[in-house]
Parts: sequence; structure tokens; C-alpha cells
Amino acid sequence: VPVDPSLIIAVQAKEDAYIPRTGVRSLQEIWPGCEIRYLDGGHVSAYLFKQGLFRQAIYDAFDRFLQKYTM
Repeated sequence: VPVDPSLIIAVQAKEDAYIPRTGVRSLQEIWPGCEIRYLDGGHVSAYLFKQGLFRQAIYDAFDRFLQKYTM
């Protein structure tokens, strides 16, 4: 369990055939306060063609940490 779910930014492909979004509990139910960013495409196409969005989510998560826990 994450210590602070508000620092989590998950990136999900809307047409992902490997990781289902229907019939399962959402990450927001499991980790209240986390952010989900949806992108167009599937599992593989998201990895191949949307790497900038994944990197941006990582940068944004680190920025959140710094804003919240550093003076």
C-alpha cells in the first residue's frame, strides 16, 4: 500500500487489451487520491508511441513530492 496515494500518477491506455478496466475495481477505489491519466491507443502502441506522456507523469509525480514534502 502506498504511503501517500496522492503522489501516484497512473497512465492507462483506453484500448488496452492486456489490462482490463471493466469488471475490476479502479485504482482510484483501491488508492483514493491517485490520479489516472488516460491516453488513446492500446497497451503496445502506448508504450511505443506515447513515451513522452509516461515521462511527463514521472516528472509530475516527482514535482508533487517536492512541493508536498520539502521546505
